[in-house]
Amino acid sequence: MLYRLDPLFLCHHFQTLTYMAWSSLLGRGGWSVMLLMCSGEMTSPLQNAWMLSKYGAENGSPVGAAVHQVMSPLFAYCFAVARTLVGPAVFAVVVSGLRDSRTLPRSAVAAWSFMAVVGVVGSWLWVLKLLQGLRKAKARPVSTRASSKKRT
Repeated sequence: MLYRLDPLFLCHHFQTLTYMAWSSLLGRGGWSVMLLMCSGEMTSPLQNAWMLSKYGAENGSPVGAAVHQVMSPLFAYCFAVARTLVGPAVFAVVVSGLRDSRTLPRSAVAAWSFMAVVGVVGSWLWVLKLLQGLRKAKARPVSTRASSKKRT
């Protein structure tokens, strides 16, 4: 299977679709949708290469393994920066704009602000999970080298 089901990933995308659909139904908030979507997708090309190389590596491809070795830290660090620095800045702009809106119903402002908060927090959780996985992957070869050095 190319992608394992991740509840956090699925909830995030359900929330995104809800936000977008609500904005479309109201005919308002399109700028916030686009701003959040663009900032959230800035690392997608790296993520796609990372996921495909991981799939190749897990299925015995030497090229996939070599590309995955390079892509893992590159994607993890770029994603971490995007989600911990860029994401909160975009969140602040979006929530400020929503709060100052005179055309959006207050219920939409409250719900969308809450969704943005949950999106940022969910991103941080995924960043932690990603960096933990990277740390474990880096530890494996080092521990193997360390155990072979002890034997000699």
